[in-house]
Amino acid sequence: MFCNEKFKIVFYILMLAQSSSYIKTEDLALQYEVQEKIKKGIPQWMLNQIKKDLSYVPKSGITKDMMSRTLEQDPMHLVLFKIKNGTIAVEYNNQMGMRWQNFTCDPIIAALSELSTYITLPDVEFVFSLDDAPFNWFGSGKTGTLIEPSTYRAPIFSACKIPEDVNVILVPDSHTLSSIKNNVIQEIALGNTTFRWDTKKNMAFWRGATTGGRFKLNNFEQFPRTKLAKLSVEFPKVLDAKFTFFWGIDDDETKNKLKELYYLAETTSISDHIQYKYQILIDGNSASWPRAYWQYQCNSVVFKQNSPYIVWHNDLFKPWVHYIPFNHNCDDLIDKIKWAINNDDNAQRIAHNANEIANACLKHSDILVYIYAAINEYAKLQASD
Repeated sequence: MFCNEKFKIVFYILMLAQSSSYIKTEDLALQYEVQEKIKKGIPQWMLNQIKKDLSYVPKSGITKDMMSRTLEQDPMHLVLFKIKNGTIAVEYNNQMGMRWQNFTCDPIIAALSELSTYITLPDVEFVFSLDDAPFNWFGSGKTGTLIEPSTYRAPIFSACKIPEDVNVILVPDSHTLSSIKNNVIQEIALGNTTFRWDTKKNMAFWRGATTGGRFKLNNFEQFPRTKLAKLSVEFPKVLDAKFTFFWGIDDDETKNKLKELYYLAETTSISDHIQYKYQILIDGNSASWPRAYWQYQCNSVVFKQNSPYIVWHNDLFKPWVHYIPFNHNCDDLIDKIKWAINNDDNAQRIAHNANEIANACLKHSDILVYIYAAINEYAKLQASD
């Protein structure tokens, strides 16, 4: 199938005695949490999303031929995961840069390996997307879609999708898995301990990269993240939003222009973000995955851009209950920040509501349980060929 003269196969054999640096098999508390949550039954909200994602699968099941044809559609950004008798392997295209492989695959491999020490994984094969969203460059057709969803052949596991991507099975993203292993939980705890609500600054805050499109001198102003930075210059008393590094900008003219406009600043740690009452959640090339994970836990109000993208925990959080929505082009953002400033009790309640849901449903154990549930439900639909 995926193995022919054009492709190279690389297997990552992850045995219990050969754990990667991501894996903490000694964490007995985490192991207990995962096992207990699975024993008690997969949470209904997880099953609802997973079964919705799998609802289109034909009665005949998912065949190897379907997976092969899917892999051929985008061999640069899709890989094949195989789990057999607890051994996890990855089959990938030899044209693919190792940066893609290491950055995106390794955290998922590690999570599966970690799970395999806690519970028996099903024998299964599935296609996994290394890109932000399968076949979806910079916003679902805003600058071009490679392949229409109707041409997909088999389900694709991915961190993000648009509603039209009927064959995409959402799973927690590699960035969040990596950030958890890189002590983001400790950073959240430090920020929450250091900055209580009454001591936080009455401002909205954001730092990030120039993602969301190919920034050029003649078009950079059209992108939402640029609009956000511009608002920061215009309304510095209520919003501090800056780029921290250039991504996807090839020419010095555009870089220099962004500097001249005062759209750049130094990178800020997560714990220091938390000194601000209001956090901005805005799309980049797709949904901003790891930012959402920690922002909902940081005891600040999340201002979430209206987005075409869906992630695995999307249905848990409701507008005006767990976050404050703002328009995609940011034209109502300043008014909504001012509303929060003038309605402090309501704003604090929204932050508290988000914290409660995140603490109950977005723990490390929940992420692992979701991954297990997704591959387990998928495996039930895999044809025996």
